[in-house]
Amino acid sequence: MAPRFLSVAQLQTGMVLAGDIIVSHSGLLLCSKGEVVGGPMIDKLRSWGIEYAAVEHNYDMRREETLEQVECLRQKVHDLFQAIVFRRSPELTGLTDAVEEMVISLDRLDLHFFRQALAQLKRKDGYTFVHCLEVGLGALLISRQLGCRREDMVHHCLGATLHDIGKLSLPRAILTNPGKLTEEEFDIVKHHPAIGIKVLKAAGMHHPLVLNAVAEHHERQDGLGYPYGRSCDQITLAGQITAVADVFFALLSDRPYRKAWCPLRTFEYIHSQKGIQFSHETADALIDSLSPLYLTGMRVLLSDGSSGTVEKVDPRLPHRPSVRLENHVVDLRNCPEIAVISA
Repeated sequence: MAPRFLSVAQLQTGMVLAGDIIVSHSGLLLCSKGEVVGGPMIDKLRSWGIEYAAVEHNYDMRREETLEQVECLRQKVHDLFQAIVFRRSPELTGLTDAVEEMVISLDRLDLHFFRQALAQLKRKDGYTFVHCLEVGLGALLISRQLGCRREDMVHHCLGATLHDIGKLSLPRAILTNPGKLTEEEFDIVKHHPAIGIKVLKAAGMHHPLVLNAVAEHHERQDGLGYPYGRSCDQITLAGQITAVADVFFALLSDRPYRKAWCPLRTFEYIHSQKGIQFSHETADALIDSLSPLYLTGMRVLLSDGSSGTVEKVDPRLPHRPSVRLENHVVDLRNCPEIAVISA
C-alpha cells in the first residue's frame, strides 16, 4: 500500500515515517525511514522548513487496534481488582485471554500509543492499577527481547500484571503514606507477595511462571530483597523480569513520598544496579526494549550548551546516548567531555 503524504501540521505522535527526510539543498538526512514521529521530530522538521512527510498508511488501523487492546486489558484487570476488593471470587480466564491476544498481535500494535494510553489512565485511575498494566507491558517486551517462547511471554506478562495483587488487601493508609514507613508497617507490606500467591491459587492459577513473578518481584541479586532473601540464580527468570520492570515503572511515577524521575535518570539507575539489584541479562533487555519508547526522540540539553534529540541508546551506557544536533550526530560514548545536563 502506498504511503500517505501529510503536512507537518498533520503529523501525530506514533506515526511511522515511510521514507527518509532529507534537506534538498544540502543533502542532510534529518530523519530516517522507520523512525517514529514525536514532538521533537515535528519541531525539528518545522525549524528546517520541511512542509510534508510520508508516513505508513496503516497508522489509523494500528492505533485503533492498540486502543482496543489497552481498553480490553484495562477492563479485565479492573474487574479482577474489584472482585478482590469486594471479596468476590476473582475470574482469571478473561485476563489470560486478553494477554494472549496482545502477545499474538504485538507486532501490529503501536507501542508509543500504548504508552500514551496508559499515561492517560494514570491521571484518572489508581497508582497500583495502572502500575500493574505498565509492568505487564514491560515484562512482555523484556521477555520478547530475551527470545522467550510465545507461551512464556504470555505468562511473564500475566504474572507481572498481577504482581501487586496482594497489595489490595493491605491497609490503604500504609500504601498512601507520604513518609517513611515504620518497621511494623514495612513488615506488613512485605507480606503482599505471599498474599498475592494465596489469592491466585484460590482463583485456580497454578502456573509456575505467574506464581514466581508474584512471589519474587521484590527479590534482589544481592540477596537483600524480600520475602525470601534469594539471590542471583536462586531467583527465577520470571521473578527477575518482573523485579526490574516493577522498579523501572515505579521510578517513572509520582509517589506520595517523591516526584517521578525523568526517563534518562531512570535508565541510568537501572544500568547502575546491574549485578546488585537486577541481573545483567534482564536489565540490558529492559534498556534495549524500552529505551525506544521512553528515550528516543527526547529533547536533551548538553553540557557544551548545545541541544538535540536522543537518536540511539547503548544498553551498556544509557546515560551516554547518540544525540542528533542541528546538523550532525554526536555519540556521547566517544565524547567524555560532554554530558547530558537536563532532559
